[in-house]
Amino acid sequence: MHVFVCFTVAACVCIGEASFFQLPPFPSPKECAFCSYDTRLTESGKEGAKRAEAVAKSLEPQPDLLVISPLTRALQTASLAFLPWYSGRVIVEPLARERVWLSSDTGRSPDLLAQDFKDYPQLSFEGLPDVWWYTGGLEPEGENLPLDDAEVEDSKMHEQIGFPLCV
Repeated sequence: MHVFVCFTVAACVCIGEASFFQLPPFPSPKECAFCSYDTRLTESGKEGAKRAEAVAKSLEPQPDLLVISPLTRALQTASLAFLPWYSGRVIVEPLARERVWLSSDTGRSPDLLAQDFKDYPQLSFEGLPDVWWYTGGLEPEGENLPLDDAEVEDSKMHEQIGFPLCV
């Protein structure tokens, strides 16, 4: 009898510093910190993502798959830390997004993203709905997703990427 053990190694990369974090807490009602949509990386965030490239290249084993949120700051981080050299499979997946909590968690249409990231052929925005960041109010209330909802999200992700994720 032979026993085969298969596993997938996942490496998580946090986004670099986004412009949302540089705003004063509440400068005025007209310029509130919650009015910054699909925030981009700051110069400091871009520098940090570029520095992360060396760490990403040194990962052993190398990831078989990159799952990237369609939020601009996540795409920028991936494009600076991985996409210059990475040759594996890449999926731009809305389920990897942050939960819509603030305006900065509001994304942009696939057409706009495709224009901004046209220099990265690994990134495909085909199949993304025009409004991919919002589920129509179906997200559960509360600070954390209940386990059963997290399992539903995991099963959807499993269908997309071909293997289960730990929740």
